Amino acid sequence: MADGSSGLQIIDVSKPSAPTIVASYEMQGFANAITIKGNIAYVTDEASGLKKFDISNPLTPKLVDSYDTPGEAAGAVVHEEFIIVLDSFSLIILKQ
Repeated sequence: MADGSSGLQIIDVSKPSAPTIVASYEMQGFANAITIKGNIAYVTDEASGLKKFDISNPLTPKLVDSYDTPGEAAGAVVHEEFIIVLDSFSLIILKQ
């Protein structure tokens, strides 16, 4: 979950009546969107662009790459081998 000023939150929802946070990763700014493909989570952080996390072990998410966008990153979509990132100034297409 992209949880604003709390960053990336990994939540166990195996018991829907009692979801629990099992891990988190603090961001520099405001985590406002997330998209997941396989074991990779792409999180937009308004202050520093796109962050790529390996979440194969949900208890220890690992930052594996990042891309600082020119403006405030607002969202991302994965399409085939590309990541499309929207920020306040542009639409950016990156290869996974």
